[in-house]
Amino acid sequence: AGSRQEPATAAGGASEVRMAAAARSWIASLDPGQRTAALFPLDAPQRLAWHFIPRARPGLALKDMREEQRVLAGCLLEAALGGQGAAQIKTVRELDDVLRWMAEKDGGRADHRDALLYALAVFGEPAAGRAWSFRFEGHHVSVTVSCDGAGGVAFSPYFIGAAPALVREGPRAGLRALAQEQDLGLSLFASLDEEQRARAFLGQDVPRDILIPPGAELKRLEPAGVPAAALDPLQRDILERLVRAYVADTEEGLRDPALLDTQKAWFAWAGAGERDRLHYYRVQTERIVIEFVTTQGDTNHIHAGWRDFERDATRDWLLAHLAAEGAR
Repeated sequence: AGSRQEPATAAGGASEVRMAAAARSWIASLDPGQRTAALFPLDAPQRLAWHFIPRARPGLALKDMREEQRVLAGCLLEAALGGQGAAQIKTVRELDDVLRWMAEKDGGRADHRDALLYALAVFGEPAAGRAWSFRFEGHHVSVTVSCDGAGGVAFSPYFIGAAPALVREGPRAGLRALAQEQDLGLSLFASLDEEQRARAFLGQDVPRDILIPPGAELKRLEPAGVPAAALDPLQRDILERLVRAYVADTEEGLRDPALLDTQKAWFAWAGAGERDRLHYYRVQTERIVIEFVTTQGDTNHIHAGWRDFERDATRDWLLAHLAAEGAR
């Protein structure tokens, strides 16, 4: 079944067909024990239980795959997230090996830091016209991709973090994760005039983490900050580039263009305006909320990501869609 080709239909464009085919190719490579670990019904409670801390998680870990299976898992990620998104996740995974190197350099052990301790889980049957979902998750990564079977695709929750955000020593010295996301946020805040800054500024206190963590209700955050309508053209350009830095971690052929709409966006900031000091920002549009924070009192530790108010997995977008279709 993994090699069967499906025609592109109105219920799923070519990109969605490629993604489903990549998922089936990976599934076809699994032995029975691996299938038990990796595959779940669409309504399994594990589909909604996402997190980004080191922990045991549903799915099949890269560590428990053969090399060819890891390649196929990578093909699925690239089909869903495009080259930029897949590369971003690869960088974050490599940072876990950096953390292990740092611990061992100081005489400690950190076996839980491993670029292969990231798991892939598939929910439902990947096929044209069928609702299904997958999640790729590990330390500082939790990405859920969902298809409603009628051409709709969602990428929320989408969490990405980095520690160390900038590698300062060792074999990977100079590697920096989430550079665009940080630098564009700093640039937008620096560009604000006194009146704009007064509207955007939330105070010097920086949250210890994102304000909509796993398990929390997905809702708009207040105060909203300064609206896009109050920005000048150069600032609007920075804002658009900032939103694109996040959303472009998804395959363009699968992406709803509304995710990039900043016409009614709001920007808010807390903390200092320098990279080496604690800071937090958020962008809220009609469709998504983005959060970025230098977390846990460490300027070299970042938590970031975005949520889709309309199609977030925790709002059970898929099953709600299926229920609506069944009621017709």
